[in-house]
Amino acid sequence: MLIGRDPLQVNRSPEHIKTSILVTLPEDVPGALHQVLSAFAWRRLNLSRIESRPTKKKLGNYYFYIDVMAAADSVLLIAAMGEIEALGCLVRVLGSYPGYAYESAKLEVK
Repeated sequence: MLIGRDPLQVNRSPEHIKTSILVTLPEDVPGALHQVLSAFAWRRLNLSRIESRPTKKKLGNYYFYIDVMAAADSVLLIAAMGEIEALGCLVRVLGSYPGYAYESAKLEVK
């Protein structure tokens, strides 16, 4: 990720679109996170990151930041989020953005 004042000009097309979402589980029950992740798995949606943070409301309650390798308007992602909401979870889309591979500089060894 690059952050700066001036817009970054990229002369190539994005290799993928990534969407960041926030999922809050309704309660701490065994298998709750597994149910959420299963909604992505059986639709073959690749997750590039999952991070948990405590909600600070009650011990054992967490919310999860999840990066999905799909556009926010993707039919599969919309269906997965619908299934997760049907489980009683709160789902918030944080944003969708293009992804580019990092080009490493080749160093010469002398």
